[in-house]
Amino acid sequence: MIVPFKLTYFVYDDGDFISFLACFGSIIPAFLFGAALYQGFLKFDLKYLRTAAILLLNTMLNGIIKDVLKGERVASSGRDLCVNEGYGMPSDHAQFMFCWLAIFIYDLGTHRLAKSSVSQKPFFAFMYHNLLYVGSIGLSLFVCYSRYYLGCHSVLQLFIGAIIGLLIGIVTIIVGSKISSKKIKYQ
Repeated sequence: MIVPFKLTYFVYDDGDFISFLACFGSIIPAFLFGAALYQGFLKFDLKYLRTAAILLLNTMLNGIIKDVLKGERVASSGRDLCVNEGYGMPSDHAQFMFCWLAIFIYDLGTHRLAKSSVSQKPFFAFMYHNLLYVGSIGLSLFVCYSRYYLGCHSVLQLFIGAIIGLLIGIVTIIVGSKISSKKIKYQ
């Protein structure tokens, strides 16, 4: 029996350009996860590997939460272009994107971009950082809207996913910061 690989299988209405764009929005989390792994292994940068590990943990927790809540998918947008089966509460895409957003904003606000050549020019650094803040928030909201537009989730499912994702991102950042700040004594 032949079955589609539904992780990256999206459908759109060929007369609706927005549904076509929404399919791209739905695949952004897979791209971000792949980019974190690529950068982590290419440069052996532990911060990117940390990001990938947190996002993987977030996705696994989403599966557990969905199995516990057993919330059905609700196509509140009036479209039914979602081919995903399974539970819809909370939205994995929203949870992933807002977990990524918490990590990205933390990294942006700390030292990761502080050493870049852009930081040497205050006005450009200000504009560059603000563009990244606004862009990352916009990207996260675009992914959520794409899931709503395709009829995969209700606004509530997306909102709950976003809140859970932010909490997981913030908690893992705090825990990770406390662990990395402690000095390990070797005997």
